[in-house]
Amino acid sequence: MLVNNAQNLKWTIYVTNKGTGSVYNIRLHNYLKDIFEYIQALVDNEITEVTITPHDAQTNKVLIKSDTLAPNGVWQVDFVVNTTGVGCDLLDTNAIDVTSGWIDDDLTYHQCEQEHAENAPVFSMPPSLIWMADSVVSPPGMCGSATLHLEMANTGMTHNYNMTLVQHLNETGFTYIPDTATLDGFSINNPEISGTDLIWSFDANQSNYVEDLIDLEIGQRHTLSIEVNVPEASFINRMVSASISWQKPCEKGGTITSGSSSGAGYAVPVQFPEIDVRVFGWNHTAGQTESNASATIYGGAQDTVIWKVNIANSGGAPARAMILSDVLSADVLFNAVSADPDFSSSQTIDNQQSVTLYPDDIPVDTTQTLYFRSIVQEECKDIIHTATTEWGCPNDPNPGDKGGITSPNDNTDTANLISLPSIAQINIQQRIVTPDTDEYPTLNGKVTITIDNNGGSARNLVITDQLPDGFILDTTTTPSVNSDLGNLVHIDVSGTNSQPVFSLLTDASTKNSTDPHDNILRHNEKATVEFYIIRQTSLDTMFDPDVRQEKNNNNLDPDSFDEVSNQVTVTFENSCGVQQPSASHSLSFVPPDLDLDIDVGNPLNRMVNAVGDTENFKFTVVNRGDSVATNAFISVLIAEGWTGSAPNGCTGNIPGTVICDVGALQSGKSLRKTFTLEVAQEADVSIYATVIGDILYSDHTATGLTWAKDSIRTRVIGFRIERTLLQTTEAASQNNYLLIGEDAVLQISAIFLAWKMAILLPT
Repeated sequence: MLVNNAQNLKWTIYVTNKGTGSVYNIRLHNYLKDIFEYIQALVDNEITEVTITPHDAQTNKVLIKSDTLAPNGVWQVDFVVNTTGVGCDLLDTNAIDVTSGWIDDDLTYHQCEQEHAENAPVFSMPPSLIWMADSVVSPPGMCGSATLHLEMANTGMTHNYNMTLVQHLNETGFTYIPDTATLDGFSINNPEISGTDLIWSFDANQSNYVEDLIDLEIGQRHTLSIEVNVPEASFINRMVSASISWQKPCEKGGTITSGSSSGAGYAVPVQFPEIDVRVFGWNHTAGQTESNASATIYGGAQDTVIWKVNIANSGGAPARAMILSDVLSADVLFNAVSADPDFSSSQTIDNQQSVTLYPDDIPVDTTQTLYFRSIVQEECKDIIHTATTEWGCPNDPNPGDKGGITSPNDNTDTANLISLPSIAQINIQQRIVTPDTDEYPTLNGKVTITIDNNGGSARNLVITDQLPDGFILDTTTTPSVNSDLGNLVHIDVSGTNSQPVFSLLTDASTKNSTDPHDNILRHNEKATVEFYIIRQTSLDTMFDPDVRQEKNNNNLDPDSFDEVSNQVTVTFENSCGVQQPSASHSLSFVPPDLDLDIDVGNPLNRMVNAVGDTENFKFTVVNRGDSVATNAFISVLIAEGWTGSAPNGCTGNIPGTVICDVGALQSGKSLRKTFTLEVAQEADVSIYATVIGDILYSDHTATGLTWAKDSIRTRVIGFRIERTLLQTTEAASQNNYLLIGEDAVLQISAIFLAWKMAILLPT
């Protein structure tokens, strides 16, 4: 019986003693045909020694000895073999002789009995197999070469004869490099090439003959190595495979049949360039440099724009056979290309809208940069710059196929030139304050208008400013403008004082210039305009010389302000002189109330009798407004009947007019000035005090307008009664002294020291 045991074959033979006595000197002869290879023998499951001798040309005799076998004893003998691939008839009978006998003194064996047995083994032919696998020494780079290994091994249990080996290159585009084929390191003939197949044969009459393909023994291995060129096509398909056919022996029936095997497909790990293209640019005419490079560039007519194209290779192989195509969508023309941003060594381009270049190979982990110089034309359209790269193999088998690969890498990029300014990107900001403060103005204001251009180039900007109600342009100052790049430094003022118009210019001579670089505000540039405004009417022109307190509801003080607005409109052109939609901005505010009053809480009623009388007069000014008082003073008119000196902080002569500066009197605060006066003569003793707040121009010259005005007059009465002796009966009586019983005539007079028929207040 033949069975499979651990990929080997095994016979089991049972020898039984059916007699009544023991059997001695047993010899078992197994006639093993040469299609089998002896492995080992076991007696009662124990490995035993054997003697193998040739029996005939096709048979070996295997001898196993045993000393004795008791009656009814069983001797189990196992033969373990494998096939040799020699011979084909596995159904031949297997013969076994068992003898017993005795051994004489000369150690000669004498046979007493012999038993013979034959059987036909029942088993299937062991597998005839070949294992195959492709591999590569190291990942090759595209456009280079690769060393492919094809390993094959006899993993079956028979010899394999007359093999034909095929390496399939399939659609990789790989091409065999002649005289590079080896088998186990030794050179072999070049293969027959049929399409994309490389074929080696066992046939000695063929040019692709390989001797080792005649017979592949069990367990034997071979490695076929070849070198191939790696072309562009490998970018699409890198799958190779292999197949082999052979003749296998000893099938049932004794015929010789064929076998075949195919190795699994193998994707050769070809290294490719990984290309990343990026396009940037900057406006050279606008004073920008490479540090300002951006994917969005802003410019206008006749501007010089520099484009920067970065081609980075982050792959595993150099990028070769490069093609760079740069195309401008419209209205910009290339005139030079260089490897340096300063174009110190450049190639002239004859004002082309598109250009094709052939850059040098780009090694792995390297970036190549090219710079293009262009001039924006007059049409003023937004521009798209598209850069596209291709690469390939310079020795590609397809003639003229240079740079044929474009994807799936990121081989295209765009940058935009914005030449049309957008109203949505013209940002207007305003700031209106009282100079040197953060408060909204009531009298004098400083207006700051900022135009931030986040769009394309804008020219001939004109600001029309509808000033807040009650304000006009302060013409004692000159409006100013400045811009980041210094293109706008001059203002031409027109319009009216309540609605001035400011033309922002490069120079006084460029108002009507057609040069696209005059009067220009570029992208990301800011222009700042400053001018001053002033209140155009008096706020407080009425006052009450009596004792009534001024209030805004008795028509003596101004009413509170309503909200006012400063409306700014900016018109502009693009760099080709085409008018663009205007931009506008409004700022609303409520001017703070301003009011200075003389407090009537301290009565100024006095009566004096004669020269030498002294009186104190206290004048209190209260700031009842919402902001600090400026440009205000107290004017005190002191009549000729008085003498004295001005208090601290006041100047002037007494009698006469004394001026006291109010200074920066804060809201809700008061200022008191005390005058100590003496009657110097029997003359006018009237006193008038007036607080005045002047509206001044920015240069501090007078406007003739007032923002505060309030007056008070003192109630001073100079009066006494005098008695004069006119007649007396006593000569000794003098003046007012009379004797008892004296007859006298007295004159009593009521005397006013100061008397004015009219009251004239200062204006």
